[in-house]
Amino acid sequence: MIKAPARADVAQMEAFAPLVKEVCDAGGTMSINCAEMTYLGAAMAQLLLACQKTIDTKTARIELHSASESVRHDFETLGLSAQLREWTSHG
Repeated sequence: MIKAPARADVAQMEAFAPLVKEVCDAGGTMSINCAEMTYLGAAMAQLLLACQKTIDTKTARIELHSASESVRHDFETLGLSAQLREWTSHG
């Protein structure tokens, strides 16, 4: 399991994309804690774009924690709805 960086800019998200691909291609899970995201929408959009370009949507597993409806909708728009799971963990 990998976790998206809590603070990132667009360039960092672009650099993060190959790791996302490697883990998802190996059958791993990408875990995103949306409550910890402190960066602006541009970086989130870049991550979504990276997902669209690099992840095999048939095998990817992505967990979202504390995701808003709009974030879930964005992932569903990219064709990742079947792989999306709401992840809730406390402590």
